[in-house]
Amino acid sequence: MMMKPYRTVFFAAGLLIFAAALHAQTAPRAAGPDTAVELSLPQALVQAREAGPASLRIDAERTIAAEQFRSAQASIRYGLDASLSASHAGSLTDRDARPSDSLGFSLSSSGGQGSLSLSGGLQAPTGVADPDGQLRLSATTLSGNYTLWDGVAGGRARASLEQSRLALEARMLTVESMYASLEDEVTDAWFTLEGAVRIIRVRELSLSRRQDESERTGVLRSVGEANRQEELQSRINLLDAEEALRVAERDVQIASRRLARLLGLPADTRIIPVAVAGGPGTNSASAASAAPGTSAAGATVPAPATSTAGAPATSSAPATSTAPAAIHAATAPITIPEDLDAAMNLAEQNRQEFASRRIAEAQSAFERQGIHASRAPQLRASASLSVPGSPLSEPAFDLNYSLGLTLSVPVFDRGQHETELRRFDERQLLDELAFEETIENIRREISAGLSALAAARHRLSTSELEQELAEIQYERTLLEYEDGSIGRIDLLAQSVAVTNAQIARERALTDVVLAERAVLRAVGEQQGAQE
Repeated sequence: MMMKPYRTVFFAAGLLIFAAALHAQTAPRAAGPDTAVELSLPQALVQAREAGPASLRIDAERTIAAEQFRSAQASIRYGLDASLSASHAGSLTDRDARPSDSLGFSLSSSGGQGSLSLSGGLQAPTGVADPDGQLRLSATTLSGNYTLWDGVAGGRARASLEQSRLALEARMLTVESMYASLEDEVTDAWFTLEGAVRIIRVRELSLSRRQDESERTGVLRSVGEANRQEELQSRINLLDAEEALRVAERDVQIASRRLARLLGLPADTRIIPVAVAGGPGTNSASAASAAPGTSAAGATVPAPATSTAGAPATSSAPATSTAPAAIHAATAPITIPEDLDAAMNLAEQNRQEFASRRIAEAQSAFERQGIHASRAPQLRASASLSVPGSPLSEPAFDLNYSLGLTLSVPVFDRGQHETELRRFDERQLLDELAFEETIENIRREISAGLSALAAARHRLSTSELEQELAEIQYERTLLEYEDGSIGRIDLLAQSVAVTNAQIARERALTDVVLAERAVLRAVGEQQGAQE
């Protein structure tokens, strides 16, 4: 005996409902985190800079860069070295030779282009008694030298210090780039969490509506105004709404864990994104007290109500579109470029690659100077002032001096200078080619970002129209249902379509915000943490 087709449909639907209900009862529900933290985007950025795990590595890089420059500064500044020596001298074969002890000292200072030293000491005869043996002063000499010319204006030491300063600037650019990457990651994570929270709000209102529809359909079924198929469909819609809410909750949990990791917070911390003033983000206080029928993003959500026919009704007000650009207003007044040329101009001003290139060109100029200086003559001046050694009882007052100039001229270096110059030129060519490729990559990144932003804005506009259309279609379906021209299943399906349109709009809004962030990242603009 074959089962009739409509009984087959009812039997399959019943099995589906039973399996879904069993899964809903047995599926484990993750326990909610014990702690909750409300954070606006600027607060999240400050937290990431101060306590995030990446901040330790960034601070270490910055400290290393600063200390390297201090070391370079110390290398050309004058320091002071002191030494003290003692010795005993004599003859092993000549018994008449008188051994002697001596004590010497020296002070020296060097750095940059010159050096200065002072040396002297004492000598004392020992051993065989000698009436003439006296304590004597060794010759005391003060000498210094200075490089007048070494092939580089201002001296190679100054040029080396300037190169170290440029290296510090390059290193600090890298540190700032690391901070910018951290800001971008935190900002994307915050907006992703904010969008997931807005979707939860819509899902909660949708679940409330599905529950109301299921209860009403059950009542209508009990009085014979709805059939079994309509009752099963309402239950299926309810189970779908419950599962969709669970998925949305998991999405929020994942997004919250990602943001907590970036901020250095415990993984079980429940982060509540607080909307900045003037932005459409989720404010926990306003979301909790929002009137029924209004989502956290400002979109109108059909609220369950009872019409004369016992069917759920909805507000006819269309969804309100919130401009994603307003999200940025509370953190930094950044204008998003609309064309490739304007975006490239911004990138040239802001991108770390262009600033690094300018620093590299200055460093190359110093390096070329150094290569040429290796073949340049060097001129050094020297001077000394000395007091000859004498017994302490007869101190000498003679002062001797000397002045001199030394000119060193390289004659033959086996072609090393030419080799270094050719290697430098070839390296410069490779750097130029690499920078041209970098510019092209930036151009492609900006172009892709602008295209993705245009597509995301188009999807947002489309989703807003589709949401408005779905709500209008729901009102029309409701009227047809009340007239008896269509069944309740069509009304239930259109109610689900309204929710799907609302979810699509919320996702499109998040996509636009993230696409805007991608364009700003491509042109080197950063919001920054502003309190």
